[in-house]
This record gives sequence, structure tokens and C-alpha cells, in this order.
Amino acid sequence: MDAERILNAVQSALDHVAGVSGHVRGAVVLGSTLHTGPLDLVAVLADTRRRYPEVVVHLRQSSMGSAGNLNAVRDGSMDIALIAVPQVGEPPSGVNLRSLVAEPLAFVCRPDHPLAARTHLTVAQLAGEQIMRFPPGWGVRDTVDRVLGSAPSAVEVADYDLMTKLVRAGFGTTLMPLSAVGTRRGLARVPLDDLRMRWSLSTATSAGPGRPRRRRCCSRG
Repeated sequence: MDAERILNAVQSALDHVAGVSGHVRGAVVLGSTLHTGPLDLVAVLADTRRRYPEVVVHLRQSSMGSAGNLNAVRDGSMDIALIAVPQVGEPPSGVNLRSLVAEPLAFVCRPDHPLAARTHLTVAQLAGEQIMRFPPGWGVRDTVDRVLGSAPSAVEVADYDLMTKLVRAGFGTTLMPLSAVGTRRGLARVPLDDLRMRWSLSTATSAGPGRPRRRRCCSRG
């Protein structure tokens, strides 16, 4: 993963929002997902402070996940957002997307689970599993539902840390990006051998031509 490329992509989007290449000041609203994968958001914010010392970044997270971030970019309540929508089909309307990184989803279970010793899994091998899912609107949920089918009765958890604790306690299994599991103890992580089962992170900015924006960021003063 090229961390510098990802950093530059996010900074480029901030430049676009500011609309200038010189001295800027004001506020930029940045929407984030709960999980940013290999993207070091701390480094992005620190670099923004160094480049634009008079710009204040308001960090927001939508309870509706990536879908909420997309809507916020469309209506102007966010200037730029990180989203984790599946990279399939037509791009969402009203926004410009810039792909940052993608990685496989992993089946996450306890080490004593029958599938824990596998080096990889197919979608068919997940049949019969009671897989906990993230809420509707989250990128992971969209991908899982698209491939495995919807599951209205699935246990839904809107927190990565709580999700892994429930798996560790034997409450169920789940699917999440490999980087979200990391080195958490007491868990087995098995990559999915299916190109559809991938988590993708992108930046989203408005594609609306000439749309009026709140005067938060301004040019040379």
C-alpha cells in the first residue's frame, strides 16, 4: 500500500474544496468512516494543519455509515467524505469519487471454529453460518448483502470493537476488512477467495456544477 499516494489523494480533495492553491482559512467538514483501513487519518489531519494552519477541520461520522456520508456531501453539510461503497456498477449520482485503497474481506471467528484453520474460504463454505452484519448503509453491509443475499434477521452491530468482542465471546462470526481485525487476540481471520468480497475506501466530493456553498473556506485575506 502506497501511504503517500493515499495521503496525496485526500489532500488533493481538500485543495479542491478550498478552491485555491495558496493561503486558505476557514473550516472544512470532513466525513469519516469508523474504519479507514490502511489510511492514517491522524497523519492526514496533521499534514493538513501544517499546510493550512488557519483551516479548521470539523470531523464528522454519520450514523448511517457511507450512505449517510454520501447524502451529506450531496446536500453540502460535508465538504469531503471518506466512503466505503462497493466499486461496482454506476458510481453514485451527484458526487465525484476518488478511489484510495481496497482489500479483501475476511471471515472472522474464534480459533476453535471449524473453519478457522483454512487458508482461504469460498462464499459457498459460509453457508449455514450465522454471520453478524454491520447496519444498512455501511459499505461492508452493502458488499455482504450483495454477495450473500439480504438477512433481515441478522444481528446488526455498529461498532468494530464490539463486533470483535462478540466474536471472541462465541456469540457469532462476521465478515470485515482484514485491516479491521489487525492483530486482535483470540480471533481467527480467513480471507475470502472471491473478488466480489472486497472493502474499498474512496473520497467523495460534490459533483454539482455551480452549487452554492457556505462560505467556510476563503482565499487570500
